Amino acid sequence: MTHLSPDVHDLIVIGAGPIGLEAALYAADSDLDFVVLEKDEPGATLQAWGRLLMFSPMGMNTTPLGRQVTGWSDPDALLTGREMKRQYFDKIASLDSIAPRLISNFTVQRIGRRNVLKGSLIGDPRRAEQPFLVMGTNQTGRESIYRARSVIDASGVYANPNRLGPGGLPALGEHALADRISYHLDILPGDPPVSQAKRYVVVGSGHSACTVLAHIDRLTESDEAVEALWVTANADTPPVADLDDDPLPERKRMVRAANALAEGSNPRIHHVGGRWVEAIEGDPDRTMTVTLTNDTGGREQYPADHIYAMVGYRPDRTMYEELQVHECYASSGPMKLSAALLSSGASSDCMAEMDVADDLFNNPEPDFYILGAKSYGRTTNFLIRKGHDQIRTVFKQITGDPSLDRYV
Repeated sequence: MTHLSPDVHDLIVIGAGPIGLEAALYAADSDLDFVVLEKDEPGATLQAWGRLLMFSPMGMNTTPLGRQVTGWSDPDALLTGREMKRQYFDKIASLDSIAPRLISNFTVQRIGRRNVLKGSLIGDPRRAEQPFLVMGTNQTGRESIYRARSVIDASGVYANPNRLGPGGLPALGEHALADRISYHLDILPGDPPVSQAKRYVVVGSGHSACTVLAHIDRLTESDEAVEALWVTANADTPPVADLDDDPLPERKRMVRAANALAEGSNPRIHHVGGRWVEAIEGDPDRTMTVTLTNDTGGREQYPADHIYAMVGYRPDRTMYEELQVHECYASSGPMKLSAALLSSGASSDCMAEMDVADDLFNNPEPDFYILGAKSYGRTTNFLIRKGHDQIRTVFKQITGDPSLDRYV
């Protein structure tokens, strides 16, 4: 059974995470007719972070509009993902101006334009005259199509992790043993169902890898059998970039603790750099063998009970394959923003500032915008507060009011 919405909304927001909900709040405050389509529940990714502490304070994770409607008043607070969801974003999602327009458990599959193909009307303003068609299914499999003049894709990247093998390919055996590999931080070392694991392999050189290693480090204090191998593709020493003037104290503490582990502060956690995971072997009910390879073709093998693949995420671009989106050939993010991130240095550190032009988030497809973590493509240095700047800029385009600023 299918359903076609008879209405053409001003805006459809895809995703009810931190950026999608703030965009919905901005739309409501701008008196736009909008709907929000969320494949899970609002703030599901934050819920998956569970008890993990965010390294950015709430002053960076909230907006003037959000603070006004939620009553949030502590800019220095460091919350866990679950606390942030419950204390801030759940309140936004339950607002009378948003809740009736929020459609949960709806998975967007494709976006197109009515009566216009991908290769039609290239650069022609008549393309914008046709509304977007956003097609997807609910949890029972019922198909629906929603229509709108503008679309914001804030669906994120968390559901689409990178793979472990050389060149970004899956390692041999990775798919077959996927139930013994963690690509997210919803299950931490020592938690069920990995509480019986003693030998961990942690892959990656970002902050998620640092988080996992910190938990393993604590586990070794109470369990003499626990050990870990930390694998990074880069051969740098130390393996994680450490900023002397880092404005985020929690991030600085986490990075320095991980780098100390790489230098031998815990003899049961061993770091090897300049390696890729070539293959994973083993039956699901016994120890795995992880084969690493280096640039010269050398190979090493290590045992593992569980693998943490903290190798980042990538955007799922299938939903907008029928739209005219100019993508960066390296990051898969929108081209204009990707070029600006690279030229400004903001792609190397999430705290780097960047000039935000009014048309920076425009695509060749008129009135289609990719915001939030997905807008950074495979670049991992996105902060929630960067998304707030994106929202403010994009709504000038959506409303046609170049002076609009709901965050003043």
